[in-house]
Amino acid sequence: PALRDGYQLTHELVWRETADGPDRLIVDPEALAKATGKPHAVMDFAASPDGRRVAYSMQAGGSEIGTLHVVDLQSGKPLIEPIDRIRYASAAWLDDGSGFFYSRLREGYEKYPVAERFDDHARHFRSLADAQGDRNVFLRSCRSRTRYAGRGNAPAGFDLGLQTRTGARLDASVQVVNAFDISHQERNKQGFHFFCASEFLCNGRPGHGYTNIFWRGRALRPADWNVECASAT
Repeated sequence: PALRDGYQLTHELVWRETADGPDRLIVDPEALAKATGKPHAVMDFAASPDGRRVAYSMQAGGSEIGTLHVVDLQSGKPLIEPIDRIRYASAAWLDDGSGFFYSRLREGYEKYPVAERFDDHARHFRSLADAQGDRNVFLRSCRSRTRYAGRGNAPAGFDLGLQTRTGARLDASVQVVNAFDISHQERNKQGFHFFCASEFLCNGRPGHGYTNIFWRGRALRPADWNVECASAT
């Protein structure tokens, strides 16, 4: 790994088969940087419940947009072709490790004004058994009733309508567990953006995941705001 004044500049992705076992290198961003001439970094990752596979997203050249990869941990071989248009995949595996959900930017996002490029994600599902088995599960979500509480400026809860690709609508009640103000990351926008760990209740079934809550303008608690479902399981 690259070191500067005793600190590692890039984080490697390593795997241990047991808690006291040796580290096995899975992804080395520094090696990729030397091979391509561009700095690389692992943005996020998620291991399958059975510990046999890992999904990770990688960015190059300091870009916020990267690619999603899946590898077999025993062999180190890739299981899918890299998936582009990734800005934090937030991958969530099925219990048997046969597939996973992930977030992806809309096609043609780069053609939108800079302030709107990241406003819309879709939630996809990829089956490892089918190379063509990638499907859009959830489209962009919509805001409903506001329930503010003592969590800074972020709403504490809301009712969320999710639309599937087939047009079916799922209604969920969402409770914000933790809200992180990431407004400072969007220097070209006037307004607020919160990334929220959330609990879902959909058709009587509980779940968890993440939501993006944002609005334009200077109002601290506006009547109108937007929600995107970053992940839900």
